[in-house]
Amino acid sequence: MVKNSSAVLMIVVTAISLPMANLVFSIDWLMGRDVEPFSWYDVGGLVLVVAGFLIYSLTSKSALEQQPLPPPSSPPAQSDQEVQETKQLKNEGTIDDV
Repeated sequence: MVKNSSAVLMIVVTAISLPMANLVFSIDWLMGRDVEPFSWYDVGGLVLVVAGFLIYSLTSKSALEQQPLPPPSSPPAQSDQEVQETKQLKNEGTIDDV
């Protein structure tokens, strides 16, 4: 599933599965005498989880769009004096060629 869609979708589906299982366990004809009560807390939990994931998904995308990655930086250009000093140090053997 992660290969064809996002990891966030997989987590949302996993989070929805618990309240959905609770709903199935509350069906009389399916569970018989082992039926579990289904309350408004279950509905509230489902709404809260889905809303949280939606808010997370929307805000994380907008944050990335607002702050693009900086372009790769190139090394600073050397002045003529720095180039001459580097050549002189190489000739003296103070620094090695890289």
